[in-house]
Amino acid sequence: MERSKDQLERIMKAYGCSDFVFDGSMKVDPDTFLYFYHKDAKQYVLLETDYLGREYMTDYPYILDYDYYENKTISIMVKGDIPIKDKTYAGNTILFER
Repeated sequence: MERSKDQLERIMKAYGCSDFVFDGSMKVDPDTFLYFYHKDAKQYVLLETDYLGREYMTDYPYILDYDYYENKTISIMVKGDIPIKDKTYAGNTILFER
């Protein structure tokens, strides 16, 4: 389920990134959403999914690939993840720098 604006603001605050500008979102499979942000010249993507299989995200740069929906393939290269400062509101999310 896609997050509300208030929920996303709490999640971004948990990362210490409440001043990031929201650019949009995309559902990439039934239980995975990507939320796009920027700050100054840098871009970020917040990944939220039911299952965070971090074991495959050990080396950066890393490419997030999604091809669940027919005729829609998404590939996003990420440089690294932003550490969570407050795990209370972060849920099953990872914030990446693009």
